[in-house]
Amino acid sequence: MPQVRTGYAALLFQFPLPNGFVVATVLNYGFDTSHGEVMREPLPPAVEPGKTVELAFTKQSYDSFLHVLAQAKAPSDFETAPYYIERVAFKDQPDVIWRQGYLLRRNAVDFGKFDVFQKYFLPTKQN
Repeated sequence: MPQVRTGYAALLFQFPLPNGFVVATVLNYGFDTSHGEVMREPLPPAVEPGKTVELAFTKQSYDSFLHVLAQAKAPSDFETAPYYIERVAFKDQPDVIWRQGYLLRRNAVDFGKFDVFQKYFLPTKQN
């Protein structure tokens, strides 16, 4: 697949609890065009190949997340948390998404369905 700009990414953060359950939250970047929704506001720039962006919770989403942690009796004084890239949509290819190690293409008959067409692990950069 040629290098393309990422228009949307969803990162899933997981916080294991002592009882074996996990509290999770998603941090999104950009706009997921794969759902066919119309963009209503200015969006952050697409992530160009080889580039990085910093993500942050809004005050409202962070407060909501802290509330969920409190309800689950999970500690909120963490410095790091495991995260996983949940889903990526590409700015110039709204009919293609990446999810869980696979590239998927929109089904020609069912607009809301995506079919696997290639296994593809996102490249990682280690510092």
